[in-house]
Amino acid sequence: MFLQYKETAFVICRAVYSTLFNLFQVREFANGYALLREMGFSSNNVAEALLMYDNDTDKALAHFLNSSS
Repeated sequence: MFLQYKETAFVICRAVYSTLFNLFQVREFANGYALLREMGFSSNNVAEALLMYDNDTDKALAHFLNSSS
């Protein structure tokens, strides 16, 4: 369980750094991250997809769905 929190903290720190501490973007990232994690996607993949698509959860989800087929 500690490892899960440590991994999540790392992902959030990465998001904060990559958005240059823009709190609105961090909130968007955190919401999208939580939603996609609940869907069962891995932590690192979710973080990378959200960063790749500027926190657009719909585009990140489409990325996962298109890459799995």
